[in-house]
Amino acid sequence: LSFELKNPEIIMLVRGGGGKGFINLSDLLTETETGVIEDANFGLRDPNSIDFIGQTSGTTGGISKLINFTPNIRFYTAKQIVKQNDITAEDAILLLSSLSQGIGNLIGLTVSAISASKVILCEQFNAEDALGQVERERPTIIEAVPAQLSMLLRSPNFEKTDFRHVRFFLSAGAVL
Repeated sequence: LSFELKNPEIIMLVRGGGGKGFINLSDLLTETETGVIEDANFGLRDPNSIDFIGQTSGTTGGISKLINFTPNIRFYTAKQIVKQNDITAEDAILLLSSLSQGIGNLIGLTVSAISASKVILCEQFNAEDALGQVERERPTIIEAVPAQLSMLLRSPNFEKTDFRHVRFFLSAGAVL
């Protein structure tokens, strides 16, 4: 199975400059009156065409896999997550998994865009650093894959961390 991405129409940057042909996500969000992207149309001809290829961590068989995403799959799933969990602009999501992975991309980009919630990114996961972010940033939602949750629980600082501001954890990618 192979994929060839020829001349992508849109390249979105989460952080940093770009140049001609690049869209900076933070600039896009500040251009909207509410900061909410709702049913955005970026010129895709078919909402069922693949627009993002993410990766798994390989938890089901030990080998990472690529996952095809379409706008319809992503936006429908994200809207259901927002609705079922009552995620709003008042929420702050600590995203512990990578934006290049399925759940990280879904929660970190699509759920946050639909709900206008704040996203706190984790540069590189480390349980101690993540617990420090919980204390400093006071997120209302924490997103992590099961392996990361396990590492948090095993951390000597887990019991000392104040989680009272956290409404819930979101997790996917493997059996929890």
